[in-house]
Amino acid sequence: MHVYGMATKQTDPQYKLRLPPELKERIEKAALENKRSMNAEIVARLESTFDDAPGSGRFFTRAEVTRIVQKAVDDAMSLLISDFSETFEDIAKKGHTTRR
Repeated sequence: MHVYGMATKQTDPQYKLRLPPELKERIEKAALENKRSMNAEIVARLESTFDDAPGSGRFFTRAEVTRIVQKAVDDAMSLLISDFSETFEDIAKKGHTTRR
């Protein structure tokens, strides 16, 4: 497996690739977001399609990690707000106040 963002050996086979301009722009943007070269971005994305192969390690891009963490935070906040709402409703039903 390659070390992403680092130069690969010059002995790695090379392949000339034609890309539609829009796809090239998307790859450039993703490479910048993930702080790696376009080549490393393309290799990482290709390797990730072989995740079911024995010995292949799944990696996450910075954007994927951000989405996963944000979803976890959103879910936790929703649960917390729901719990607080239920607690306050219970307090209101029982007639408790916080005033002294």
